[in-house]
Amino acid sequence: MFHPLSLFVGLRYVRARSHKFFVSFITWTSLAGVCVGVAALIVILSVMNGFEGDLRQRLLSLDADARVVATDVQGAATPNSEQWQAAAKAIRGSPGVTGVAPYAEIQALAVRTPEMLSVQLRVPLTMLAVVLALVVTGWTSAALGDADRPRAIRRNVIGGVLAMGVTYGIGSLVGLGV
Repeated sequence: MFHPLSLFVGLRYVRARSHKFFVSFITWTSLAGVCVGVAALIVILSVMNGFEGDLRQRLLSLDADARVVATDVQGAATPNSEQWQAAAKAIRGSPGVTGVAPYAEIQALAVRTPEMLSVQLRVPLTMLAVVLALVVTGWTSAALGDADRPRAIRRNVIGGVLAMGVTYGIGSLVGLGV
């Protein structure tokens, strides 16, 4: 008769020596718990593998496909705003281009004790857009509420800039020094 060792050991510990219900119940409950844990692990790994492509696409969409930068030529002046706008207009006219956005590149040092890492942050120039939106929101709310417009705009912009400063402060606490 053929009895593999693994089957013998498994059956030996699954069956209770004395035919008491409680010992058998604990054994089967433990076995069921291990089975549920393994099944959950398999399902989670399968789902994560299924979402890997979507996750990769979302992460890659955060970075630009192409960047246009000013060349560092000796004696050449940094391009002014009009030159950048002309370059952006020319790029927008190219086939296949869906959008053009300026950004600032900042050298930073990411610090998390005991490690330090030099990073380059590409900060979208959204602060100007946010301040402009705060001005428009303050003006609109003052116009709708028959309030003093300059005062409403000032309050809205100051509050928004303070909120951005708090956000920067929290980032600094996490360990990002710019």
